[in-house]
Amino acid sequence: MFLKHAWLPAIAAVSLVIGCNNKPADRIPTTAPTAIKEPQEVLKHLQYVAIRKDFKDLSVLTPVEPSIIYGSAWWFTKHSGEAGISLTQKEIDDLGIRDLQSMGYLQPDVSRKEYQDAMDKLSAKQIPTLPDAMQGANPDCLDLLPLEKLPNGKPNALYDGVKPHARAALAAGIYRITKGIPAEMWPDITVMEIKKDPGNAKVQGVYLGYQGTQVLQVGLYQNPDNTYGISYFLFKVSPKKLQSAVKKAQQ
Repeated sequence: MFLKHAWLPAIAAVSLVIGCNNKPADRIPTTAPTAIKEPQEVLKHLQYVAIRKDFKDLSVLTPVEPSIIYGSAWWFTKHSGEAGISLTQKEIDDLGIRDLQSMGYLQPDVSRKEYQDAMDKLSAKQIPTLPDAMQGANPDCLDLLPLEKLPNGKPNALYDGVKPHARAALAAGIYRITKGIPAEMWPDITVMEIKKDPGNAKVQGVYLGYQGTQVLQVGLYQNPDNTYGISYFLFKVSPKKLQSAVKKAQQ
């Protein structure tokens, strides 16, 4: 799912310069940007949320159309978990998704990828037991919201209980995007390309890059007032690789 790139050593070198000479936050908006009217404006919002941690801005970034909210929330939660991005207990509380934690769909400081990696190590006897943070995690639903219907086409009884939390889950997923790119990189992330969806005039794809290489694809859905909300995202380079590049630069 994630692409591999030979430019990671170059990223490390550039990040080192950034870390030594500049404060990333100095080049990030200090107040919430206005609602997205042009696709490229999504970048400022993501930078702002990533560095300023202003969760109130997430409501502006959530699409209005009810029909796409749940599907987007499902994907954001799933892909964030697969990318190894978790939420702290404080973030879960501040984002208003404690109920989803109680249902087992979230585990503080544990993503689905991290849990699966730990289980693999446990099976290979590389670790004696699961880390404390993973105790009690439910692998059947961690970072996997229930779909409306079961594989056999019958209604999913779990869906109705989660649906009321879909908008908050989507907002949390948008925040999890920003955690996937190191803070040191966000000031130098740029809009590399914008593509209209040939099958849906309301959808725009924005491709964000670092040092000339795409790292994140963001899908925007147009609201009735012609502003945009974020309905999709996909990491083109895994957050783990981006974090590794920054760590190498700081050594």
